[in-house]
Amino acid sequence: MSMSPTLQSTEQGQTYQNFIAGEWRNSKSGTTFSSTNPANTDEIVGYYQKSTVADLDEAVAA
Repeated sequence: MSMSPTLQSTEQGQTYQNFIAGEWRNSKSGTTFSSTNPANTDEIVGYYQKSTVADLDEAVAA
């Protein structure tokens, strides 16, 4: 089991995955949302998984 996520980097930040049942996974929705630097709202810090209830259920069951 690897604790380090597989990150996808872009010029505008990295894409992070969910850690569920010992694995790094994309969300069931297949979509992400961005988080911006509050001191510079033009700078995207990263992209995070838009998790669903199904993702939550899998995490709780793990």
